[in-house]
Amino acid sequence: MSTTSQNNQIHNESTPLYYPVLTTGASDINQGDLVYYDSSAHVVKPVDTDGHAATYAGVALQQSKLNVYGTAGYPQGGIQVATRGIFKFKTTAGDTLNHGDAVYIGADAQTVTNTAGGMTAILGYVWLRPQQSAVTGAVGTNIEVLITPKFPVAGGL
Repeated sequence: MSTTSQNNQIHNESTPLYYPVLTTGASDINQGDLVYYDSSAHVVKPVDTDGHAATYAGVALQQSKLNVYGTAGYPQGGIQVATRGIFKFKTTAGDTLNHGDAVYIGADAQTVTNTAGGMTAILGYVWLRPQQSAVTGAVGTNIEVLITPKFPVAGGL
């Protein structure tokens, strides 16, 4: 599945951190993607597996590939990544999501599921508003998630 750039920020509780990105087009990031830190390449990439979610860094606040007047380019200083806050993500069909449920990577970097299966890397927790009851996952249904990145953000890169 592919993602599209979207502002999915509900409440950002952090000062965004800048992370470098690949400039080859191999792992382009869209605004709103869950991203992880690739410690071999020293860049952030879209989360695509539970293993990669182990170094989950946060949510991309901008896209990595820019298309200026028909010419592709990449931001020199990297992209901004939010490390704490509430963000909106697509749901997985068949899930019943309750306030406080742990969520894991779904079909793409903008989809979550509360079905752990063999997954161990929690990306965040369902955040329902007081008037909401359980939400049933389906195409076109979004859920708010309090994100909990795993990548150590203290210190330098």
